[in-house]
Amino acid sequence: MARAWALCSSSTDVASLSEALRKRKVMHAHNMVEKLAERRVQMDELPPLSACRSFFDYCRRERRMDVAVSLLRMMPKNEKYLSAAMSSCSRAKDWKSAQDTFQLWSEPTSFAYSGIIAAANQTGQLDQALLLFATAVEKGALSTSVCNAAIESLCKKGKRDEAEAILQRMKVEWGLQPNTRSYNSLIRAAAKLGDMKEGLRFKTQMADWNVHADEYTYAGLLHAVARSSQPEMEQAFHLIDEMRSQGMQVGGHALSSLFTACAKSGCGVEKAISIFQEHTAINGPDPGAMSAYVTMCVKNSFPEAALEVLAKVKVHKHMLDPFTAASLCAAVAALRHESAAMDLYADCLPLLHIVHKDVAIGGIGVRKTLWSKDQQILCNSLLHMCGKVGMIDEVSELYVAMQDGRGPPPDTFTFNTLIDAFAIQGDIESAIAIFQAMLDNRQSPSTHTFVSLLHGCSESAYRKTWEGKDHELLRAKAIFRKSKEFGIEPNTLLYTALIDVAIKCESFPVAFALFEDMQLQRIKPSVVTYGCLISGCEKLADPMLATKFYQMMCSNHVLPSDECHNMLIKIHSRAGRLDDALELVKQVARGHGEMQQQTMNSVIRALSTEWLDRALRLVSLMKTLGMTPSRKTYLVLMEACDRQGRLNTAFSVYEEMCVLGYRPSRQGGSGLIESLCKAGDLERALLVHGRMSDEVASGFGGARPESLVQLTIASAKAGRTAVSLSFYSEVRPFFISLSERASRNLSLGPMFESLIEALCRKGLIEEALSTFDDMKTSGAQIGFATLAFLENICKSKTSGIPEWRVYDVCASMRILRENRRQSVLIQPEKRYHHGPSDGSDIS
Repeated sequence: MARAWALCSSSTDVASLSEALRKRKVMHAHNMVEKLAERRVQMDELPPLSACRSFFDYCRRERRMDVAVSLLRMMPKNEKYLSAAMSSCSRAKDWKSAQDTFQLWSEPTSFAYSGIIAAANQTGQLDQALLLFATAVEKGALSTSVCNAAIESLCKKGKRDEAEAILQRMKVEWGLQPNTRSYNSLIRAAAKLGDMKEGLRFKTQMADWNVHADEYTYAGLLHAVARSSQPEMEQAFHLIDEMRSQGMQVGGHALSSLFTACAKSGCGVEKAISIFQEHTAINGPDPGAMSAYVTMCVKNSFPEAALEVLAKVKVHKHMLDPFTAASLCAAVAALRHESAAMDLYADCLPLLHIVHKDVAIGGIGVRKTLWSKDQQILCNSLLHMCGKVGMIDEVSELYVAMQDGRGPPPDTFTFNTLIDAFAIQGDIESAIAIFQAMLDNRQSPSTHTFVSLLHGCSESAYRKTWEGKDHELLRAKAIFRKSKEFGIEPNTLLYTALIDVAIKCESFPVAFALFEDMQLQRIKPSVVTYGCLISGCEKLADPMLATKFYQMMCSNHVLPSDECHNMLIKIHSRAGRLDDALELVKQVARGHGEMQQQTMNSVIRALSTEWLDRALRLVSLMKTLGMTPSRKTYLVLMEACDRQGRLNTAFSVYEEMCVLGYRPSRQGGSGLIESLCKAGDLERALLVHGRMSDEVASGFGGARPESLVQLTIASAKAGRTAVSLSFYSEVRPFFISLSERASRNLSLGPMFESLIEALCRKGLIEEALSTFDDMKTSGAQIGFATLAFLENICKSKTSGIPEWRVYDVCASMRILRENRRQSVLIQPEKRYHHGPSDGSDIS
């Protein structure tokens, strides 16, 4: 009787489970499976496959694929159900459950092997994946999917030749047709190594075997361009054109790779920006590509384009997820723009919402706080961004929230970022306190930890007087020794940071001794290492030693930076040996052909500040040698010519930039417009402004408000009243919305004077009075003569202006006259440093 009751109960439970699955009540089914699995109950019929897939997906999200396996054991064996479960195991990266599912196949088929090998790839069990593939070959359970999974395993292990061998055996030995996925794995493997030639070779093979390339193929090839040491941008743009010609959508991965390649090479940035603008106009902003785009703009002197993207993010907050936000934080940190950082910080905080979940631990219900991996990354990225722009209060606020459970728990990256934030400010004491908290939390320090601590010593020494510098050097040496206790071997980063501390402490013999120690240990110096050493030579005023380090840097194939060339030229010029420095640079550039163009560009930029004529001669030399100066070089030259009042030369440089397809920066173009206006060259100023206005439609910023003010003044003085009014209408919204102090910074007084006088001469009294009203609203002041001229015009019989308007102008004149009188009467009391002015005793 008891057995019959048990059987009846079991059949009722199975029916309830089937009903729950059919109605997709997955949570209820999940609990029932856990109970029935212990009694080893069997189901006679298969539930709907779609319902089981929903159940497996629920188990994957809950990280309980073992429950899914328990359900499979109850059901009649069916390959489709087993394959669905295997796919969920793979996505959940649950290797044990994948193995248990594989065991349920009485005779594993190619479906079973492809699923288990894919799961092994996902969980990092690459050796197991290859053993399973060998078994599949032995048992003849092969298919294209099985071979693709094996190729993926070999590519992940870096065995590309063996992966290609499987591809050949598919064609020749096993009679299997490779598909797009077969080649995409090989292309991705080539991309990781930055081997563009191999990637293109596989693409050619695809065409030979009538295998069609897809979006992932092109994304992999673009990734290969981005990873190569010298990206070939012509090839990258050709791939983008191919995608478009075949009707493919250029996705986020492809765009990210394109922007990364442009950022690295410095070429094709304008075209990449146009592609981004076109893509955004058609498909909307792509979160996956935005961070790479902003980074490209920052590295290639297009800050306006970067800030415009951030403004779009502020409008389209719905597309901001933790991962995208973290990437944008990294880009803003590179931009070092405090206002953008504050806006992004405010937008990111809502993404750090707390998620609670009720879980059972030991049979007791417990409420647990869950944080996603992306939220952890976002927190660390916010700390990094705030630290770079000096938002220390926000850094401390976020760290306290992480400690209190109002944010993800701190990890190694968190502590490293905090140490770096305080180190930038020279607050070495707080940085060391964070380091101790890191050890208390049992987080292992890394090379980055100690490099940041040494950087803190360097910044602290820079801010201290001579007496405190020795203490910082001793502390830095102790930190350097401490790194060895944690198993971190001396490396380029640590030595460079310690040399920097020694230079900042003006302990030059110590710095040079450390460099010799690096060479003895065969640790390769970086461009930053040589930069620190040349900086020491600058302080010592030793051009011979600086020359020695420069030659050593170039002979070791380390490309000198702009900073290195700046310091080298300063050292030699102060010693009256500038020609020697330039000859040295030319010799080095000729001896290292691969460095010649970049070196020449760098030297031109270094010379532009104080030796503009020499810089221009070097530009002519570059052109003679068949080299084209970079956009950054042209920008520096144009701004240097502008600053030194050489407007004809500045405009010639600007015209050359336009011919080459280089866009001037907003700052450079606006500066040129302002200088031309002040020199009375209105026609050329209008030409530059017109080109900048055309670029606004392509996503570039137009002229800044200061330029519009100068254009208004220049056109008014030239008698072109209509043109002046058009520029005034453009600049008016800026000063109307600004505070009185900010309006004064725009120098609005001369603009109002010029425009009011020009309007009065043309008889446009109503427009002149309207401008007069705007002048009062902005808080700007104009001269007494302009007000008197306006009053006289208003009083004329032909003006038809009401008397109260005349009184309004007169009132402004009285206020101006009174202010001038008061400024003369009220004199500040003079304070004597040697006692009272009446000679009385101080006591």
